[in-house]
Amino acid sequence: MPRTPKPGTRRIEFNINMESLKRLHELKKLSKSRNQDELLEALIYQASEKHQIDPNISDRLEQKIDYLIETLDFLTE
Repeated sequence: MPRTPKPGTRRIEFNINMESLKRLHELKKLSKSRNQDELLEALIYQASEKHQIDPNISDRLEQKIDYLIETLDFLTE
């Protein structure tokens, strides 16, 4: 991923070991994805189709982010 984001994109990072990285590269080759973005989208889509991703995860993440922002605001007052 580039260090400076392209307009309309968001940067995400993963901490993975070398074995996992090798598996991701192999998956990319096997799936014939043009880039890592396509591979990641395909993996997430596949997991969501198999109902391995909690459908309420967006709501829960939003609540946690709101709580974190409120806490940071309180601490910086």
